[in-house]
Amino acid sequence: MASPAPRARASARLVALASKIAGTFRSGPGLALPAALLGALSWAAVPAAQGETVRAPIDESAYQRINESLVHHHLLPRYRGLAGAMGDLHGAVAALCASPAPDALEHARRAFHGAMDAWMAVQHLPFGPLERELRIYRLYFWPQARGKVADALAGLLEADDAGVLSPERFSGTSAAVQGLPAAEHLLFVHGDALGAGTEAARAQCRVLESIGRNLEEIAREVLDEWGAVTGTGGGSRSYADLVLGPGPGNREFSTAKDATLLFFSALHDELALIADVKVGPVVRDTLETARPELAESRPSRRATRNLEINLRALQALYAGESGPGLGDLVSAYGGDEGLDPLMRKAFRLTLGNLRSIGVPLDEAVVGPGRRPQTEKLSLQARAMRKLVRTRMAEALDLAVGFNALDGD
Repeated sequence: MASPAPRARASARLVALASKIAGTFRSGPGLALPAALLGALSWAAVPAAQGETVRAPIDESAYQRINESLVHHHLLPRYRGLAGAMGDLHGAVAALCASPAPDALEHARRAFHGAMDAWMAVQHLPFGPLERELRIYRLYFWPQARGKVADALAGLLEADDAGVLSPERFSGTSAAVQGLPAAEHLLFVHGDALGAGTEAARAQCRVLESIGRNLEEIAREVLDEWGAVTGTGGGSRSYADLVLGPGPGNREFSTAKDATLLFFSALHDELALIADVKVGPVVRDTLETARPELAESRPSRRATRNLEINLRALQALYAGESGPGLGDLVSAYGGDEGLDPLMRKAFRLTLGNLRSIGVPLDEAVVGPGRRPQTEKLSLQARAMRKLVRTRMAEALDLAVGFNALDGD
């Protein structure tokens, strides 16, 4: 854990950045939110509670109610959607390779976007079955060292070993060739050549089909282990059973609060991923230092779309879907009366700013007309993470552990 002095210096740097670009918030309504977010940024440099926040004790039943709602109405539907979308992608690439044609390529690309949409909607929930057998890396090998996916695919194609593409062996190959970034490379970088009828095109199609099958298998396995069939299999427990059944004998969760911490950490860590990996390194401090080449999903030009789906998913985690979300704990027990409306307003205005960008992030960061919105987005993501890590953690009596993405 950082000492108070470095944390104060880190907060001061954030406040300085906020002050530098505060004008980007003043052009429209919602001026009150940026002012509040500036306060949140400096908040970590000052003793937090000061005896002012009186938090009502949170009963285990309250944590349990949130867990049940989030598992049944937020998490499981998203993993079902992921499995269905990966199945659609597998079918589309198989059809493309069976009968190459421009329409089939376009259909496969649409299926890829559907699969990416489904992944971005569940990316914030990587715990449990997705952590097993390196599935998260095999499904989405990103961020990557420059050229890693392209190089790994080139090596696989050059080897031309049909045995490696078998279901039994493909899951043991490099994660760089197994997942969505590899499918993206073949569909959007080499896509126009897939219908050429050459041996090289047929080889690329064989790899693409293996990727599609692999992605569908991973998504189905994860869904099954989460509890598509709960409580079966010789007395084994699904991961949903573990999350919703804390107590003695539960190898993962002693209390319902432990399980709620999973969802709270998911909110914080995805905001950290957005701020420190997806946005910050691309936007950087000035137009001259921007790094558009680091944008996510650059071949398919969907970095901004990814961010919007990520943020909408986090908004739903906070607000709840067909049931309570984390925000219900904040409003009912937190003792910080301004926090819940501030969080809801932060999501609303951050999403509004993101939608106003209107083009892929790699284009926006080097476009003088849109760069202010990207700088504003970077600040908003960092400020929201700070709110969650400080005020929300205090309100819910939860604490996120050290994360490699933490910058303070």
